[in-house]
Amino acid sequence: MNTIREMNQKHPTAGLISVGLTILTSVLGIYNWLALRSLILSLLAFFEVKPSAWQGIDNITFLLLGIIWLANVYYSQWYLKKKVIAKQVLKSIARLLSIQMWILFISDLLSNLLIRSSLVPSNIQVLLIEGSAAILLTLLAVMSARHQAVQKIKIEKEG
Repeated sequence: MNTIREMNQKHPTAGLISVGLTILTSVLGIYNWLALRSLILSLLAFFEVKPSAWQGIDNITFLLLGIIWLANVYYSQWYLKKKVIAKQVLKSIARLLSIQMWILFISDLLSNLLIRSSLVPSNIQVLLIEGSAAILLTLLAVMSARHQAVQKIKIEKEG
């Protein structure tokens, strides 16, 4: 069984690439963390929860979202390192970023719809950018997965 040290000695550049990409996903993850916190506060206001309960709910959810973010950072680094070694990094990073962009888009959209009866133009622009990025990253992930599947079929037919 390979230890982490042996794996790092076999593929040192894979570790560096995966750490760099993990930084990108973790920054977006922090933005998601704050957007989900804003959504939770919007839900509290929408459902008219007593303001005295807000602080406790906010603290608990902030802590839970932080734990989820940290687990996501560790998972992303492991997953991306594995995919860099397998030369499937484009599909993998596009998949991770598309999931995070969808979370960001949906949480911002719901938060804006719950608090405001109508969206202001600046919020619409941000939502359009987030939604477009989510769609484009999803398409990139699907197209790269399809491309890899076609390449694999070609290799099997030739071999």
